[in-house]
Amino acid sequence: MMSTVNTFKYYIKQSKKLYNQYLIFKSLKRNFISSPNILNYKLLSNNVKKSNTLFILGSGSSINDMTEKNFKLIQKNNSIGFNNWTLHEFVPDYYTLDFKDNNIVNEKIAFAQIHNFNHRYTDYKNVHFILRLNRSYPKYVKHLNTFNNLHFGFQLAISGATSFDYRDNIKFLISTKLINSNHVFYNKNSSVHNAIMFAYKMKYKKVVLCGIDLLNTKYFYDHNKENIKSRGLILTPKVQTSKIHKTNHPTDSAGGLPISKIITVLNEVLLKPNNIELYIATKKSALYPQLPIFKW
Repeated sequence: MMSTVNTFKYYIKQSKKLYNQYLIFKSLKRNFISSPNILNYKLLSNNVKKSNTLFILGSGSSINDMTEKNFKLIQKNNSIGFNNWTLHEFVPDYYTLDFKDNNIVNEKIAFAQIHNFNHRYTDYKNVHFILRLNRSYPKYVKHLNTFNNLHFGFQLAISGATSFDYRDNIKFLISTKLINSNHVFYNKNSSVHNAIMFAYKMKYKKVVLCGIDLLNTKYFYDHNKENIKSRGLILTPKVQTSKIHKTNHPTDSAGGLPISKIITVLNEVLLKPNNIELYIATKKSALYPQLPIFKW
């Protein structure tokens, strides 16, 4: 665990980051978006949460194995989509995005996703967007200013290049009660991680990972590209270069820690101690048998 001196330095560093993010939020509110909201888990829980189960909707090809019965059950509960889920006809309750502008490809991806949201405005106008504040966001989110439910969290990145370090940092957040902050977006190197943290903050008791395959780089929309294009949607450029998803690759994953190891730590240190059950929707995932199969 951190020493007293290191803890003090950590708080100073995070305080500066969070204050800079508050200035970004003020700029968004003043210049770009008429009614942005600071992320408030308690308010969202009171107004949007309709069950104790959250389905996290990824884009893996196993989504194509899901049935109408499965989606009816998801509809009765809550769900969160991310990245390219807009290409699927099912509309979730929440959506989280990770806009990046560090290269031309990521910029193209961001604007393609923005186009897809605006193209499906009627479907998505009541969806709650869970976004994090960073310097690159104003140039993107200003194109979403017609949406009413934009929730901006003050980003706190959880470091850790090894399972031990990441576990230590999660325990630190728990011991200092930073983990319970009502306005913070907790970020690691994967949208799946961020969605699981969202589920924890929203006090869901069951979390089901759908389309989180990781074994390959196939997506649910790969076999249906022409139909998607005919609906006026844009397919984003592929950024996967390996046979398995980069977030679970031992060398390609950001920070060097594969998402499967991150999920193991989250489950052991944060979810299970709070009586939160984590499931996988299919055996066609690198997370099986690490996680139990959800019984539909």
